[in-house]
Amino acid sequence: MAFELHGRVLFLKGNLLSAEDFPPTPPFLQLEVNLEGVEYINSDGLNAWKKWISNFRNDQIITLTHVPNFFWQRMRLHDGAIPNNSKIESMYVPCYSESLSMEHQALMEVGKNLIITDDSVIVQYDFSQIIPAASDWFVDVVDEGYFHFLLEVDLRFKSSQIEQPENKLGIEQEFIEDLKPLWNPKEFEKNVHDMRERIARRIGKDELERLEKVAQKIGIADPQFSKIFVSGEDDSKPTSSRKMFDSLDS
Repeated sequence: MAFELHGRVLFLKGNLLSAEDFPPTPPFLQLEVNLEGVEYINSDGLNAWKKWISNFRNDQIITLTHVPNFFWQRMRLHDGAIPNNSKIESMYVPCYSESLSMEHQALMEVGKNLIITDDSVIVQYDFSQIIPAASDWFVDVVDEGYFHFLLEVDLRFKSSQIEQPENKLGIEQEFIEDLKPLWNPKEFEKNVHDMRERIARRIGKDELERLEKVAQKIGIADPQFSKIFVSGEDDSKPTSSRKMFDSLDS
């Protein structure tokens, strides 16, 4: 199992077989988990997934994308596989053509191809984009629970957001303490530029700028020093090692 972190998008890949196949829980308030690269998951892997995703705080929002059909089938049959603070953005839905005797996994987006109503899910998908072309492609889902679970996930997520307070600083407080010296005028002469570069390399420039804005909202930031230019190493490169997460705690 391998994983890569691109900004606030976590890509899981390969086989999910045990807890060792999951990275430490990222601290971001909003995280996208892309599952397109997952090839297989067994019972132990699913239990490890449930434990891993349950480690996220209630005020964190987890968006699952490119959910494979086999993964969806397993998640909907196990309580806790998708917690209340998680939502589905896109998933692969099985389709079939009788004339071709062929199956196809069509990527469908919630809100675009999968329209959620009060009591059903309406499929609006252009089957002409499937290759090879056929006039009789259709969604090959017989079990009513397949899409009913999507309704449940959507309802639980919306309900959880109503219950959350408007101010979602949450886990970001850990970073705020580390970043405080950057906005204290008295500390400016103490190599603030280098400190900001170091933090940017740890969490990324975009994340640092976002946290600066959060810090300003809670009154610890001096706007005069919130736009210090960050140079140095290229932080746009994807991180694919546990060292990235471990460094956040150092």
